[in-house]
Amino acid sequence: PVMKWTPESAQEKWDGYTTRDNLKRREKLWRGNKEFPGISKLISETPTIGENETSYIPEELGEITFRRAENFILHDLNILANGKFRAIGQDIPDTGPFDIDRIVNNLGLGQGGIKRETTKLQVSAYLLNPKTGQFDVTDAGINEAIIYAKVLGWARALGEKSIVIGFTQFEDYQYPIMAFEQIASLFQRSSGFDNISAIFRDFYGTFRAPLELTFEKGGPAGKSHSACYITHIASRYPGFAILTPNTAEDLQRAYRMAIASDTPTFISVNDNSIENRQIGTKDNNGNVEHFDFTAEYTFLDSKVEPFGTSVIYTIKDEHGGLYPIESHDAIILTYGEYVPICWDVARVLHANTGYKTLVVDYSTIVPRDEDLPKKIMESYQSNGSNKMPIWSIVSQEGAFGFGGGGGRGVCPIKPF
Repeated sequence: PVMKWTPESAQEKWDGYTTRDNLKRREKLWRGNKEFPGISKLISETPTIGENETSYIPEELGEITFRRAENFILHDLNILANGKFRAIGQDIPDTGPFDIDRIVNNLGLGQGGIKRETTKLQVSAYLLNPKTGQFDVTDAGINEAIIYAKVLGWARALGEKSIVIGFTQFEDYQYPIMAFEQIASLFQRSSGFDNISAIFRDFYGTFRAPLELTFEKGGPAGKSHSACYITHIASRYPGFAILTPNTAEDLQRAYRMAIASDTPTFISVNDNSIENRQIGTKDNNGNVEHFDFTAEYTFLDSKVEPFGTSVIYTIKDEHGGLYPIESHDAIILTYGEYVPICWDVARVLHANTGYKTLVVDYSTIVPRDEDLPKKIMESYQSNGSNKMPIWSIVSQEGAFGFGGGGGRGVCPIKPF
């Protein structure tokens, strides 16, 4: 065995976190009371995360951005873990542990995370546990070895139902380190008797600049903060589940899978998603449509989707409905930040020529659903289509063909 995971065990573990008592407690902590100011209040003054709303639970906000979804998820995980939540990474705390009261007394300060994704996570941990909570969200500097080792130690020490997350700023920093390999391979090396359940989260594509600016002093980080090594990590560390969410909905699914699973899970976030970039070009008629990264907050849904889940984007017909899968002329398999780009190409190509392209987002890289191409072709055959679509793979790396199957995926169908 390589991974400790089954759909049944994942659902059972998720149900253990989302009990009725936990959800009642969670609502009180979001809205606030006399003893606790409320998480919604804590983040209300943070740009891009808070929007001056107070006393709410995230489900009431409607469509939210990828960034807000991640911040809300992390706060929910801190609540659901009941004192067994720990996070360590580069720049993720709101402040130093002995300066925490300054942030509590001035909520406009303290914006954890390089993209504000961990804003007020340390503060809420401290208010929930004033004795030691300020140490539950810890900075590690540019030191991946410390991050991996602390995650390993915390997961061991806290045991069952703990939630431990290691944040690495950039995927370029994921150098081969023994602790990383030890976490990935433990289940396999122990013949299925031992395991480390933890989450690793990083960015890629974060800083990109024209080549002439790359080496300027004080200029953008350029090539050193943008690389994508997802399939390299998959090939080198086969014990990890590896997820590449694109939308706020994908992100919630990824964290839900990661928490419910007993296998170490790697969540890799691209910059277009968290910055909610406007990706879309004009067709020949001058019409433009942007890829939608937003979604409603449904993180605490009762059902856990299985690893291997992919997302299929189909072309819309002239009435706003969906063309059936088997009517498409071409199929693109892709992942990560290339998904909205392929989506835009397919949309414009159809508007200009009528040529229909299906875009498949392999949002679970490992274990991915190796039978998905077969399932798509069965859709063509079962509906009497004589088309033989052209298949393409659009990958950021040359190693996308690595072995990494075993997923039992479902495929949400998304219109363009």
